Amino acid sequence: MRNLVLITLTFIAVVLMSFSVKELVVWKTDVIDSGTISQGVPKTFEFVLTNESSKDLVITSVRASCGCTASEYTKEVIKPNSNGVVKAVYNASVKGAFNKVITVYTSVDSNPKVLTLKGVVN
Repeated sequence: MRNLVLITLTFIAVVLMSFSVKELVVWKTDVIDSGTISQGVPKTFEFVLTNESSKDLVITSVRASCGCTASEYTKEVIKPNSNGVVKAVYNASVKGAFNKVITVYTSVDSNPKVLTLKGVVN
């Protein structure tokens, strides 16, 4: 009897793990590598998201990891199955490799999305 319960619980666990949780916000990409960019020339990165939820989505906050990166984003409501944009402008003032993070908060996902922009300033 104990073995039957164990086998049944194992089967249930495997079945439940096989179901994937659908993402509510799908990003075209979450990392953009610009390659080499010129010093003193700001570089704009554009991240596109799709609202895959059944509710209206609002980007509630966008935070850059440092003051060298400014951000803009879609302020209007993003309807289900519609797209929004987060733009980040990196001020390429210092030579060398860079790896900057933008954190995006939305009304439909309790977990913020971390976006990464990277490259080398020459």
